[in-house]
Amino acid sequence: MQIVDGSATLHIMTEDGPKSFAVSAGMMVIMPQGTWHRFHAPEGVSLLTATPKPTEHLTVDVEDPRTLTAAKLSNTIEEKWR
Repeated sequence: MQIVDGSATLHIMTEDGPKSFAVSAGMMVIMPQGTWHRFHAPEGVSLLTATPKPTEHLTVDVEDPRTLTAAKLSNTIEEKWR
């Protein structure tokens, strides 16, 4: 992910638990495949992404994806093939 304009907080889930990082214009982030992540940018951010197919997207807003039950998780994942 290339941060083109603005700034955000990048939240990721690691083996050690959740971590947050400040990112801003000019920075690049390489996210390991399968790593849960999201951005929080109250003032907006423009970014460029490249994601291999297929990819999974959660459609629920959760602070910690580890709290989702298997049943809830299976109902919220969308396979993206476009």
